[in-house]
Order: sequence, then structure tokens, then C-alpha cells
Amino acid sequence: VVLADIIRPHAMRVDENQVYIAEEHMIYIYNRSSFKLVKKIGCTGDGSGEFRMGDEGKKELFLDVQGSDIVVNSNRRISFFRKNGDFRREIRAVPLTGFYQSVGENIISSRLIWEKNKTKEYIFICDPQYEFVGEIYRASSEVGRMRKLNDTRTDWEMVRHYLGYKGYKNHVYLAD
Repeated sequence: VVLADIIRPHAMRVDENQVYIAEEHMIYIYNRSSFKLVKKIGCTGDGSGEFRMGDEGKKELFLDVQGSDIVVNSNRRISFFRKNGDFRREIRAVPLTGFYQSVGENIISSRLIWEKNKTKEYIFICDPQYEFVGEIYRASSEVGRMRKLNDTRTDWEMVRHYLGYKGYKNHVYLAD
């Protein structure tokens, strides 16, 4: 299926009824069986339901579907939408990370930092209000098992899968 609205997606999630695709500062919601566009949400900006890409052109728009919510982290703001695309609320994100996933009542998040010839990897736990609780994993590797694609762009979806963790119910599973 070719989705005419989508040119360069950088995140996609699927649930039992819909497909959610992030591209630039927009989220596209498609019906999973017919692939018809249900709704577009977002635009460039700093207001409620608006998204802003990070500094230096880095992709910092992260998309997840958690329970009955679409969760979007845009430049350290977390926006919650109902699955029909209606805006619910927004909070400031912990300035540590970009990826968030529910684990029981808490949230896990991850971050990769490149410093000279090393890659530092972290996984954090946050409370239900997305406040930092603690660090649950840290590793460092020479030259990095994964590198930036170039000096200004990182494939964040690849980073998320590279760290090899997944939350399920009240547990975090980590492949190291």
C-alpha cells in the first residue's frame, strides 16, 4: 500500500485498529484495514498539540501508543492524544531522554550520548508523572557499537531498538 501523504516517515506504531505514522511535525492516523486517512494531528509550533523538532535538525519527535493514548515527545514536551487524534494534555519531559514506554504504573526511558570515541547508554525509570526516579542501566563502549549517521542526524528509531529493551507489565527486559 502506498500512502500518498507520507514521504519520509521516521516512526510508526500499529494497534488492533489503526496505523500511526510520524513524519516531520505531523502524526498521520490511518485505518488499519482500509488504509484510509482518519486524521492528521500536529503542526510546527510550541502550543498545545503542536510539535517542534530539536536543535540542529535532530529528529526529536517520538511516537508511541500506550493504552488508550497516542504519546508524542517533541523537544522535551510530552503530548497525549486520544486514539481518534483529539488532544488531551501535555507535560514537560524529563530533560534526559526521548523514548518513553509504560511499564506497569511507571515509565522507562532511554538515552544514548556520544562523546569523542565512546557511546554511553542509559535506561531510566520515571514515575507516572514522568518525573525521574532512577537509573536502571548504564553501559559505555569504545567508538560505539552504533554511530551517528552523520554529524547532525541520528536515526532515533534505530537507537531505540539498538538498546534492546522492552517493558512488559511490571518488568523491563534488557538484551545486552
